Amino acid sequence: MTLGVDVGARAPVGQSALVHAFGSLVVASLAAAAGYGIYEVGPTSAPVTALVALLFAAVLLTYALGD
Repeated sequence: MTLGVDVGARAPVGQSALVHAFGSLVVASLAAAAGYGIYEVGPTSAPVTALVALLFAAVLLTYALGD
């Protein structure tokens, strides 16, 4: 974490780390639930290649947003 650079090396950052981890967990859970919902109600004739391409696009988007 680079939070120590902003607030000082000895500043307590445990709560900030927990809030960040919990927020990330919530966002990931919502994304997984949305993906599963789309999978359940979406078209059943989509080829596996399309699903792999969507997964790859999601990974690339996550990487791009991480920068």
